[in-house]
Amino acid sequence: MSFLSFVLTVVLAHCFSFHLSPTLAKWQAWLFVRFESGKQQDAWFTLGVALSPLFLLALFNFWVIHLSFWVALVFNVFVLWMAMDFFPYYRHFLRMLKDLSTQRLESAKDEHARFTGEDAACLSVEELSSRTLKSALIHAHVHFFAPFFFFVLFGASGAFFYALLFQLSQKTTEKESQLNLLCARLFRYVDYIPARLTAFSFALMGNFEPAFSTSSQFGLKSALPTSIVEQSGFAALSASKECGVESLLQGESLVGRVFLLWLSCALVLLCLEVAKYFLMF
Repeated sequence: MSFLSFVLTVVLAHCFSFHLSPTLAKWQAWLFVRFESGKQQDAWFTLGVALSPLFLLALFNFWVIHLSFWVALVFNVFVLWMAMDFFPYYRHFLRMLKDLSTQRLESAKDEHARFTGEDAACLSVEELSSRTLKSALIHAHVHFFAPFFFFVLFGASGAFFYALLFQLSQKTTEKESQLNLLCARLFRYVDYIPARLTAFSFALMGNFEPAFSTSSQFGLKSALPTSIVEQSGFAALSASKECGVESLLQGESLVGRVFLLWLSCALVLLCLEVAKYFLMF
């Protein structure tokens, strides 16, 4: 079911993309207003409230698995479609790539400012390209590869848990939030293995030696998961921090190859599931 869910989710997201991050950001803002006291001991209670929908989701997931294969498949595809909200970021990447490759710098600046909220008026082509590539590599991991990893291990509720914890770990206000600090610490442990798997995938599908050396170097340190993914991705492309449009084209190709790699892994899981089914008879 993992392979079918993955393929159907990609097709559905390509046709009808859903951007989950703004919805989770509203949930995060509501938690901050209602429960943020500035005390560290209250952060665990707020985290329990934040994750409470996941308990209902997990119970419903357990129920539909035993109800019907097709109902469970539809449920998995729907939840995975929400959790893997990579395609809005991918479409932003394509618009940036088109504007920069056709030398429409002002249009690229407007697109960057509209999507990220950052002031891009003083950015050069190299700086825009570097920020776009960095964003693409990180979002490919956070909104695509890592949720699928948790889906394979823990089902639909696992993928949604990752997406929710990532959003809660992001700082959205100038005031320091204890919930944000707690979730950021937890996220580093939760994303420890997925980040290194993505970094190794970049190395395997790109320039292996420098990327593997970089991912190994950062993997031995307690670095931020997104930093490991970013550094490994840039090394796999042999790109510097001041890269150009060519690096964006290579980055798109790299993410595509890694997608095929993970799709192949999902196909292997399907073969194992089919073999298990036949061995039961």
